[in-house]
Amino acid sequence: MTTISAELDLATASPKLLVIELAQKLSDEATFEEIVREIRSLAGVRRGLIESLEGKGRPHEEFMRKIQSWRSEPKVHCAMPAIMDEGSPNGSTP
Repeated sequence: MTTISAELDLATASPKLLVIELAQKLSDEATFEEIVREIRSLAGVRRGLIESLEGKGRPHEEFMRKIQSWRSEPKVHCAMPAIMDEGSPNGSTP
């Protein structure tokens, strides 16, 4: 993700100003998809920062426990082979 200058306060600067600075820092060859991805990333970080400043965020320890629980959950296997048809790339049938 592209960084925003220290002069701008991510939590209080206007979205327009943040996007202008972001656009100026991107490569001239950046695609629309890359630009949109950067804007969405910036918006998510800003939203999280504002929620944290408002006391709406979760404590770090709670977040880390949640991540650990994901690692210990049983893995779900994809049922994709069961629904593939004869035209599958490997030529197999269900």
